[in-house]
Amino acid sequence: MYFSTYHLDVLIVLAVNSTLGILNSAVQAPSVKRVSYFSATAVYVTTPVKPNVWDDSGWNWNKTLAGQSTWTFHREQKEKSSIECVFVSLCPPWVLEPALHEFDGKANHLDHLNSFLYNAIIKGDFCPSDESYVDGQDLTKAILLAITKPAAAGQRFILAAGQFR
Repeated sequence: MYFSTYHLDVLIVLAVNSTLGILNSAVQAPSVKRVSYFSATAVYVTTPVKPNVWDDSGWNWNKTLAGQSTWTFHREQKEKSSIECVFVSLCPPWVLEPALHEFDGKANHLDHLNSFLYNAIIKGDFCPSDESYVDGQDLTKAILLAITKPAAAGQRFILAAGQFR
């Protein structure tokens, strides 16, 4: 997803408020038993900038604050003993899976991940990275386990198959 705004303060407010809005709705709905929160490993491996720095280096700051607000909300609700549903957090890195659409051969028509892969495979423009990946099918399995396994309640899972090498 790409945003037309470069004002990170707007993205932060949207990320935190929408996350808290969903969580508030979830705890008020007796039929909701479990909430799975998805973030990204970039939140944990890239040091976020200070909130008063608004440039491209802080692109993940909104994810960091939304994730923190999720666990703060969960902790506060547990202390009140008013929470009926449990929270599980899944943090995948780059998710790799086959494209569902036809490719017309124009690299500029690709999203960020597929452009990265195109440049690495077709052009040979690849440098080893500390970034990791997970297969889309493995992510699907992790989602099912997070929803169905009682032991997953209240846990944060960082998912990765390996590093780009």
